[in-house]
Amino acid sequence: MSAFAKVGILAIVDEITGFQEIREKDELQKILAKYISEEFLQWSKRFPDEFYKQMYRLKNWGEFQKAGQKMPQVIGKYTNELIYNQLPQGILDELKSKTPKSECGNNLVKYHQHLTLNTGVPHLDKHLIAIITLMKVSNNWEEFMFLFNKSLGKPAQGILNFDKKY
Repeated sequence: MSAFAKVGILAIVDEITGFQEIREKDELQKILAKYISEEFLQWSKRFPDEFYKQMYRLKNWGEFQKAGQKMPQVIGKYTNELIYNQLPQGILDELKSKTPKSECGNNLVKYHQHLTLNTGVPHLDKHLIAIITLMKVSNNWEEFMFLFNKSLGKPAQGILNFDKKY
């Protein structure tokens, strides 16, 4: 009981003094420091072709051909939502703010080049594997999004019907 009381008193004091906001900012800075490097990494292929092949398949965009193919712009939005936005809160916003832009407004480097080698890149790689796996077991984009949301604990839109043909 005394431990609960102590925690409650500390929480009230933090709330009254405003220290809670400082503590939250400090925590965010610690997370950002673990994930985001001050210097850009040299470019290396981080997203396997399989990620794009599966996206093309699920969206019925035809065959993905990596050499010289211009991809639909929406792929960047999907990548941000499916991959970078699933890293700890605040990482995507920090990557966007730290990534230099050309005069046209295009990113000069890829977001993954700003991730740390010891935390950011491994987390990105593990998440990519999970997403590609969900893509492979899905028959279409809607089924993939259902499974994606379910994997995140978000409310699903209906129940999977195994008799239904996707």
